[in-house]
Amino acid sequence: MPHTQHARPMYIRLLSGPTTTLGLFLSHSTSCSPPPPPPAKGIDRMGTSVQVTPLSGAYGEGPLCYLLAVDGFRFLLDCGWTDLCDPSHLQPLAKVAPTIDAVLLSHADIMHLGALPYAMKHLGLSAPVYATEPVFRLGILTLYDYFISQRQVSDFDLFTLDDIDAAFQNVVRLKYSQNHLLNDKGEGIVIAPHVAGHDLGGTVWKITKDGEDVVYAVDFNHRKERHLNGTALGSFVRPAVLITDAYNALNNHVYKRQQDQDFIDALVKVLTGGGSVLLPIDTAGRGAGDGMDSMLDEGSARLLLDSTPSKVISNEMTVQVKCSLAYMDFEGRSDGRSVKSVIAHVAPLKLVLVHGSAEATEHLKMHCSKNSDLHVYAPQIEETIDVTSDLCAYKVQLSEKLMSNVISKKLGEHEIAWVDAEVGKADDKLTLLPPSSTPAAHKSVLVGDLKLADFKQFLANKGLQVEFAGGALRCGEYITLRKIGDAGQKGSTGSQQIVIEGPLCEDYYKIRELLYSQFYLL
Repeated sequence: MPHTQHARPMYIRLLSGPTTTLGLFLSHSTSCSPPPPPPAKGIDRMGTSVQVTPLSGAYGEGPLCYLLAVDGFRFLLDCGWTDLCDPSHLQPLAKVAPTIDAVLLSHADIMHLGALPYAMKHLGLSAPVYATEPVFRLGILTLYDYFISQRQVSDFDLFTLDDIDAAFQNVVRLKYSQNHLLNDKGEGIVIAPHVAGHDLGGTVWKITKDGEDVVYAVDFNHRKERHLNGTALGSFVRPAVLITDAYNALNNHVYKRQQDQDFIDALVKVLTGGGSVLLPIDTAGRGAGDGMDSMLDEGSARLLLDSTPSKVISNEMTVQVKCSLAYMDFEGRSDGRSVKSVIAHVAPLKLVLVHGSAEATEHLKMHCSKNSDLHVYAPQIEETIDVTSDLCAYKVQLSEKLMSNVISKKLGEHEIAWVDAEVGKADDKLTLLPPSSTPAAHKSVLVGDLKLADFKQFLANKGLQVEFAGGALRCGEYITLRKIGDAGQKGSTGSQQIVIEGPLCEDYYKIRELLYSQFYLL
């Protein structure tokens, strides 16, 4: 099709399989190009609206509970409570509970799901709940244990065992990396749980709408441990929004080998002295075993305790307690150094910080703002922030005739293709068209992001001698590769060039072919 002053190169991504409803992403630079023309009749603006509102757990280490709205569909991210179970702490949740469309649970402890039975019984929360199988099972066990322990010391009546059963009765259980398409009001939204690495079943949630990802990642652990894999968060690239916590932003762990040795030394010292060691753990936390799961399967909904005859005798005595208290961090959360590294690697367009002390939140906010062009937000409780993407995108209908001539290539979960076109209105009138001619071929486009460190390892595996010298990659005796960025662009969104320097020898053509193999050619 002929170019006009508004014609722009476009990337096309299939939204609904083999149909002709496509996401049309107009690539243009907001700094130097004129604004795009208004959408023609029949073309709908496709930008995804995203708002985040903390209901608890912002500028503090309180329970986690956040409201996320994606194009009007309202997610409740976790539904935590404190051990005190004070209903006044749930006032922000009470205001929005009846309007929630879906609840996403990330971990199976009180801080992440403790208020779920109370909210469903008293606050009008009736939305479907999504969780992994371990979070579902361990979550019930955690609440059972909490209820029984509270009844032993007080007249606890905020919820009952039946309320716990009712809250978890219709939980939708998902497997890791399972894409679940929502219906009705949430049509077009896909949710998927991914490994968090903190505890069994711990989840990083990815919410996708019209090609834009919103990632909710709190209490994650990048380390692979003996019983748990590390988080999958590092596999995400350039999500539109990343919601994460600043809980450990000020803490830096010692190396794991040293930490394990210090732990063993402390145990041996006490045991050889004839003492005892107590290790407190959560009910369904990182120390939970298979016995808890079997208890849940075989036991009834209520744990019945036999009443035996007893006589209480009380007296006072003085007991000398000889003990020492040692704190060692085995919580399985990434420390501040690792959190900063993960955020830099994921490189979200917008970052929302929650769940951390005021000092830790401000520290991480300043660090991320200073070291990149990232948009960083740290909202207060009940403060709504708009993190809608700035992408220029439209939703259009493409004809079968056009699609039959498009050559698509697979790129991750998507398909990409090059189309030269102009956006305009459909015209039913018959017009005299000039003789068709073969359009000029467009310049080849390489799609991808190459890291010289990874390419160095790739060339080494191919038997080539490579080394870094002066910021460039020297290949063999004559060939040098340099990566040159666009000085006019900030961050990683600017265009980059890879320059190959050297004589036209056999190594030159071999290295160039290997370099091309790292990209998708359109």
